[in-house]
Amino acid sequence: YNLPSDFLIHVVVPYVDNNLSEEHKIELKMCYLNVLECARNNMARIIVLPCLGTGTNNFPKDVAANIAVEAVKEFFVKYDKEIDKIIFDVYDDESYDIYAGLLV
Repeated sequence: YNLPSDFLIHVVVPYVDNNLSEEHKIELKMCYLNVLECARNNMARIIVLPCLGTGTNNFPKDVAANIAVEAVKEFFVKYDKEIDKIIFDVYDDESYDIYAGLLV
């Protein structure tokens, strides 16, 4: 797709059928942390993260956004000097509003 990036990192996220469990939340957080660690190991300075799990995997957008922001904050505690920027790539206005509220 001619993306202006050196590499893409793919991750399998949990599927939420009817009941969101604590295990789903932990797994999603680990997805974010693993992607961030992989990017760091490949010396990426700018990382773009999509709203993992909120499409066909049925993760509630607000819960997923909170997990994503929490994971990034946790990651930055250790590696704030190694990453210049993390961008949350959102799919729609609803997701934008959720992230905007979390990141002020």
